[in-house]
Amino acid sequence: MTMGKTLKNLREKVGLTQKELAERMNVSPAHISQYERNLRNPSISQLKKFADALGVSFNMLLTSKFNSMTESSIEIQKDVVNNFLINDFSEKLIHIGYNLREVSDNVFIIENSKIEYKVSTDDILNLNEKCDLYLKFLLSEIKCL
Repeated sequence: MTMGKTLKNLREKVGLTQKELAERMNVSPAHISQYERNLRNPSISQLKKFADALGVSFNMLLTSKFNSMTESSIEIQKDVVNNFLINDFSEKLIHIGYNLREVSDNVFIIENSKIEYKVSTDDILNLNEKCDLYLKFLLSEIKCL
């Protein structure tokens, strides 16, 4: 089953119109229609919004997305991997008193009570990699002591 068909079936099962679902997700009804007709492919953040609005598990929608993938869906796989890396980086930030907040697709805010930085997904992936390298370096230095 395609992702669009899955979203439409879930919407109908919950008893929502496209307009009602669009209002819950803060998008236009045309967007919902495009997703349901497979004219748009939902990003991971859009899948989260669908899951919340429909009252279903994000993992269930993610599984549906993978099941509907074709071999040309490498971008979807990249999107999923990036999402997990972003969550990993977010957890690292929490440990040092910062939060990561997504303000739109590919735009995030790194913040604490005093400062705020606007960053892209690519920035976060680069920072996450540098953070891992730095942590490995620190661990190697501790072992040398």
